[in-house]
Parts: sequence; structure tokens; C-alpha cells
Amino acid sequence: MYCQKCGKPLPDGDCAYCPNCGHPIRKPQQNVPQENQQDYKISSTDEMLVLIAKIFGLLNIIGSIIGGCLIIVIAITIISSAPSKGTVPANANQLIGGVWMVFGIISILSIAWQIPMECHMWSNGYKKGGLSTGFKICVMLFFNLVSGILLLCMSPNSKRD
Repeated sequence: MYCQKCGKPLPDGDCAYCPNCGHPIRKPQQNVPQENQQDYKISSTDEMLVLIAKIFGLLNIIGSIIGGCLIIVIAITIISSAPSKGTVPANANQLIGGVWMVFGIISILSIAWQIPMECHMWSNGYKKGGLSTGFKICVMLFFNLVSGILLLCMSPNSKRD
């Protein structure tokens, strides 16, 4: 190999600069075999599984929002329909309404982790590398049981696990 600037022969080995003129040496790029793209092609069955999992995820998010709001409305109705203050039924109604209120708030707050998981499914569901087994299990445990099972049913050949 020769220096591109001065034309002098370069010593064998890994040198970054020409010893004669100091010009940086660019090594010729070697033909690196490209990865077999067929290995990462997702099958139509897996595409359908990912699509159905995404749809169930969206339904889960919408259900959490609507369900949480309805539970909060029920809680407010229970609390406001209490008889006069100081009686036992009034305190029971306030307690029950308060419990319902907490459940409604938790239902709405759960979208704080549901939305990022859904976005990750949409952005990486069909990509090379795809969704890891750990993510699929987290979807099943913390997001949506049906979506997680569908993602786990994907063939292992089409994605990296």
C-alpha cells in the first residue's frame, strides 16, 4: 500500500499516518458481508399478531381513561348522596366513595406506563431486533394480558429475543 499524498510505500501493519509525510492513512474498506435480511423478515402471521397486540393495547389505554373517569364520577355521586353528616351511613358513604375515588385515580394514572409501552410496540414491532422477550413479558404482566401473550406467540426466527 502507498501513501495517497507522497506516494511512498507504507510499512505493513497498523499505522494511522504516513511515516514520511504524516498524512493520515485511509485503509481500504473490506467487503463485510451484509447480514442476511431474510433472517429479520417478519412473517405475515407475526405481523398480524403484532397488529392485534397493538389494537388490544390501544383499547386498554382507552378503557383505562374512560373507566377511570366513570369510577371517579361514581365516587363523587356516592359521596354527594350521603345523608346528613355525622350519621353512620354518611361516614360509610364517604368511605366507600373515597375508595372508589382512589381506584379511579389509579386507573387513570396507569396510562403513565401504558402509553410508553404502546409507543415502544408501535415503533419496534416490525423492526430488526424487534421486541425482546423481557418486554413481551412486561407487556403481559403490567399492560395487557392478551397483547403480551400474542407477542410471546411470535416465531423466534423473525425477531431477536
